[in-house]
Amino acid sequence: MSDNTNLLDEQLKIFYNLIGNIERTEVFEIVINYLKDKIPNTGCSIFLVDPMKDELNLMHSSHINAEIYIKCNYKRGEGFTGWVFKHKRLLYIPDEEDLQYIHKIDENDPPRHAGKNEGKCVEIENNGPYMATPILNKDYVIGVIRMCADASIKCEFNDNEKKIFRVFAERLSEVICNANLIEKQKKLIEMYSEIATSIKEKKDIKTLLDKIVSDIPYLVGGGGCSIFMYEGEKTSEGNKKFVLKASNSVSEEFCKLIKTGYYYEEFSPGLTSWVATTGIPVKLNNINDSSEIENLGACEGYKPIHHKSPCEIDNIGSFMAVPINESDPIGVIRMPRHEDAQHFEDIDLTFLTSLSNHISLIINTMYREKALNEIKEKRNREFEEIFSKKLIEKCNNISELSYSEEIKNFLIYPNKDTTIENAIMETLSSIWNEKCDQLYSFRILEDFKEYEKMLFDLPRYRDHFIHQFQVFLLGSIIIDEVKKISRNIGIKNFAEYYCDSIKIDYDENSSLADISWFITSTFHDVAYPIQKSEELFNKFFEKFMGIDEKIVERIGLEKIGFNSSYSNLIDQLCDFYYNLDQGTVPWAFNATQVISTCINRDFRDAIYASLLKDRDHGILGSLILLYQSDASQKGYSTMTFPSALAIAMHAKLIKELNADIIFEKNPLSFLLIYCDLMQEWGRGEKGTPEIPTLIDIKITPTNNSIIDILLKIKLGDPNLASNKRKEAINVFSKLKSNKIRFRFEIANSGEKFESRGY
Repeated sequence: MSDNTNLLDEQLKIFYNLIGNIERTEVFEIVINYLKDKIPNTGCSIFLVDPMKDELNLMHSSHINAEIYIKCNYKRGEGFTGWVFKHKRLLYIPDEEDLQYIHKIDENDPPRHAGKNEGKCVEIENNGPYMATPILNKDYVIGVIRMCADASIKCEFNDNEKKIFRVFAERLSEVICNANLIEKQKKLIEMYSEIATSIKEKKDIKTLLDKIVSDIPYLVGGGGCSIFMYEGEKTSEGNKKFVLKASNSVSEEFCKLIKTGYYYEEFSPGLTSWVATTGIPVKLNNINDSSEIENLGACEGYKPIHHKSPCEIDNIGSFMAVPINESDPIGVIRMPRHEDAQHFEDIDLTFLTSLSNHISLIINTMYREKALNEIKEKRNREFEEIFSKKLIEKCNNISELSYSEEIKNFLIYPNKDTTIENAIMETLSSIWNEKCDQLYSFRILEDFKEYEKMLFDLPRYRDHFIHQFQVFLLGSIIIDEVKKISRNIGIKNFAEYYCDSIKIDYDENSSLADISWFITSTFHDVAYPIQKSEELFNKFFEKFMGIDEKIVERIGLEKIGFNSSYSNLIDQLCDFYYNLDQGTVPWAFNATQVISTCINRDFRDAIYASLLKDRDHGILGSLILLYQSDASQKGYSTMTFPSALAIAMHAKLIKELNADIIFEKNPLSFLLIYCDLMQEWGRGEKGTPEIPTLIDIKITPTNNSIIDILLKIKLGDPNLASNKRKEAINVFSKLKSNKIRFRFEIANSGEKFESRGY
C-alpha cells in the first residue's frame, strides 16, 4: 500500500466533494465500499452517537446483518468501540486474544471486549486485527468507524494504513455533518407535513406534541426533549398551572403522575418556568455551573434555579430552552445534553428558536383552542350546576316575551370571557335600558352585587344576586309557556290577568306584564344587605378583633324618619293593596283619606312592624323601588305599584298576613312568591354535601281547560329539605288560583304541594 498520504488526502477531497450532497444512508454505503477497496479482506462498520442515550448506534456495515443492527450499540466506554468513543483516539489491536497487548494500551483504563454473546460486538468470523477511530467534530465524538480483518488472512494494519484510516475519518466528519443536515431537512419537512396533517385532520394536540418531542432531538441533537405549557384558567393568585405536556425522556412512573394531574414548576423560579415567564431563550454549557445561572438572573432581576427533575437524562451538562411565543409565551421547549457530549452551540439555539417560531403558531392555535374548549366545558358544567340544565333548556325555547333575545344571548355565557355575575349584569342592563327607559335607577342592582359580597362569610348565607336572576328566568319560562298554551285552550294568559288586575287595556299594554315581571323579580332582594347588617357588624368584630359576642344586638329603623315621605309611600302602597283586593284601582291616591278612615289598618301595621323590627328586605326593597321611581314619568302607577307590592309581600309579610294571595287578582305578587319559593337549585351552602338540583319543569294543559305548572326539586341537605317543607306548607296555604294550578314537589322526600282552587 502506498505511503503517499498527501496524495490520498487530495484524492479524498475530490471523493468527499462528490458525495457531500448525498443522503446519509448512501454516504455510509459509498464510504464503506471505498474503504474495503483500499483495505481488502476486512469488514467495515460505521457508528454514530445517539445524543439522547449517549451511546453509539450501528448505522451501516459491510458484514453485519441488517436484522441485528439494533443490537449493535455501545455505551461510552463499553467494549473496544465504546472505548474509542470515550477516549477519542484510534485503537489498534493486532490480536483480540492478546490480553497483555490490550492491557498495555492504557494501564489505567484498558479497552475490554464487550463479549460476543452479549450481542455487543458482532464481527466477522475468526476476528483478527481490529482498528477503530473516532469521527470528531470540534473535539466531540459524533461517531466511530472501525475495521476488522479475518484472522485467517494473517495480516496486520501497518502504520501507513492506520494513517490513511485516521485521515479518512477526519474527512468523513465533514461529510457526515453535511449528510446530517440533509437528513435534518428531510425530517423537518416530514415534521411540518405531519403538523399540517394534524391540523387538517383535527388530530388531538397530544398527538402533535408527541410527534414534535420525538423529532426535535433528531434535528437538533439534544439528549431529550420536553414541552411544558400553561394550562387552564388563572388561579386566585393570578397564575396558571405550568404542566409537562409531552416528553420523550420521562419514566413510566413520572408519566403516571402527569396523567393524574401532577404538574411541575408552577411559576417556581426553575429554569424552564423562568424562560416561560421572561420569554428569553437560554443556552447553558453547564447546567450545574451556578455562575451561568447567576448571569441569567442578572438579566431579569431575579435568579432562576436548576431543578433536578425525573424527566431528564442522567448527568446533564449542556442545556437549552426556548419559549413557545416570544412576546406572550404559552409554553417552553427544552433540551438537555449529556455532560460528556458536545455543548449546544449558538447555531443550535438559533435553530431551535426558529423551529419553535415555526411551530408556535400551530401549537398556539391548537393548544389555545383546546384550552378554550376545556374552559368552555368547565364553564358549561358550572353554568349547568348553578342554573340547571333543565332551566337552560326551557329558556332556549322562550319566544313570546319582549326580551326573549336578551335571555338567549345570556345563555351563551360559556363562550364569553367573563364571570357569571358580569354576564347577568350585562343582560339586566340591556333589558333595563331598552325596556324600562328612565323609570328606575339601574345603579341599585350594580351596587347590590358589590354589597352582597360582604355577606358571603356569614354562616348559612346563600347568594341572592344570582338567585334574583334565576327567579326572573323561571317566571319568564312560566309566562312564555302559559301564553302559548292559553291560545290553544281558550283561557287568559299571564299578561291578560295582569292587565285585568290593574284595570288597563290588554291590547295596548300587554308588554307591561313582561316588564313588570322583569323589574319585580330582579329587584326583589336588593335590600338583603340591610336586613343582614346586624349579623354583618358582629361578624366584623369577630373576624377582625376576635370578639365573638354579639356587639350589635338590634339595629332599629325608628329614627330614620319613616313619618314623612316614606310614610306617604307606605300609605299609597296600602291604598293600592286595598283597592286591588276590592277590584278597583284608582290612580289618584289620597293618603289623608287612607289614614283617617283606617282602610286596611292591619296591612299597614304589618308593614311597619316588619320594617322597624325586622328590617324586612321585602318592605325595604319595595320602598327603595318606589323612592327611586320618578312619579312624573308616564306609567309610574301601572308599573311601579304592582312591582312594589309584590316585593313587599314576598318575604316576611306573606307569612304574617291572614289574607290569601289570589293569582287572578294579583298575578305579579303570586308569581314572585311561587318562583322565589321554588328557586333552590345551585344554592348550596358552604359545606353542603349535595347542591340542590332542579329535576323538572312541566307546564301542560289539562282536560278541564286548566294549565298545570309543576316544579320538581331535589334537596340533598336534610336541614334544607326540612326548612323548605315548613316554608312550602305556610306559603301554599295562602296561594289560590282557578285556571292555572301551581304545584311543587320535593323529589327525594316525595312531598307534594299545590295552590288551592276557589
